[in-house]
Order: sequence, then C-alpha cells, then structure tokens
Amino acid sequence: KNFDPVALQDATLLHARESSPILWAIPLDQRPRQDSFWAFFPTKTASRVPGIINSFWKLDAGRDHLIEGAWNRALLEEAAQLVSQTLLSLTTADDPGNNIDYFPRKGEERNWAADAMIEKIWEHLVETKVIANAQKDPGLPKVLLRPPLDDESISANWECLVEAKAKTKTVHHRCLAGQRKYRLEELYRQSNGLALRRWDLGEWLGATRRATLDDVRA
Repeated sequence: KNFDPVALQDATLLHARESSPILWAIPLDQRPRQDSFWAFFPTKTASRVPGIINSFWKLDAGRDHLIEGAWNRALLEEAAQLVSQTLLSLTTADDPGNNIDYFPRKGEERNWAADAMIEKIWEHLVETKVIANAQKDPGLPKVLLRPPLDDESISANWECLVEAKAKTKTVHHRCLAGQRKYRLEELYRQSNGLALRRWDLGEWLGATRRATLDDVRA
C-alpha cells in the first residue's frame, strides 16, 4: 500500500516504510479466544476480532496500547480489508456459515482502534460476497434475505420445500446457528437496514407452494 503523506508524517522512522505487512492469525480447528492487536509482541489493545492482528503499530511508551493517529488509522483500514477478504475463505462444505463465527464482536468499553477497524469491516462486508445462501453459494448481504424467524431447524426444513430461485436469495440455515444470528443482525444494523433484510412472512410461506417436485427432491 502507498500510504498518504499525512500517515507517513505521523509515523516515526521506525514505522514509516514502503511496505508494512499486516497479518491476521486465527486457528481453524477451534473458536479463537484471543482478540488482540500485536506489534510482534502482544499489546493490551483488544481488536474485538477473533485471533491476532499483527503489524507495525505505533504504540505508547509502555508498548501496551495503540496510539490514535493517522499512521495507525491507515493500518487499521488495511486490516479491515484483510479481515473482510479472508472471511470469504473460512466457509466449509459441511458448514457454510462457519465464517460468521469470525465476525467482529461487540465491546462494552470504548476502544478507538477496534471501533475504527470494525466500522470499516462492516462497510466492506456489505459489499462482499461473504454470506452463504441456501444453495451454499457466496452471496452479497445487501441482496440476501433472512427468514422471518431466526430458527435454524425451521429454515432447514423450509429449504427442502422451496424452488432454487428462493434458495438463491436466502441465507443458509447454518448462518442462523448459535450466536451467528446475532452477528447477522449486527450487520443489518450497521448497514442501516440495507443488508440482510427479512422475508415477508406471507411471501416466505408462499415460496413453499411454488416449488416443484424436482425442487423438493433437490
């Protein structure tokens, strides 16, 4: 990335460089518990994104917290893009909603760095094919619909009774499992209602009547 002059001016000689790598480390075999920024060593600044986000952050004298400024904000924007793009690869054939477990978390305490990064992550996600539809294909949140009820079992049964066209525009039932439905609701809220709107109940029920025998068998 070519950093703008304001960011480079804010960086010290130690931090300013043509290339400043950003890494997001997450375990794939379990739900990561740690959510912090690292500057090649752990800091005390939580990222509210699962795993470790490592880069050449500008830190305070104690090397515990990220300092608010143009350099760190530029890195945070890049980190947000990295997280958003990486989420595309975290789905599995057995669990198309797996990547939602790695969505940002809410925080009770003010944290300027996490807030700045997460705001950008939500913005990217609205425009990214990151949510699986009922056909297990990646779909845009601003196009996909959620069912009227956030019930994984009911949605799985509904998917067995509707035509392919209805499945294409509906989130996969695994996206509603556990805490995932709350993260989808947060994405809806952060998009000001532009993403992941809900099916009208009557139309959702009516979709089952339009399915053919071949659709049901599929």
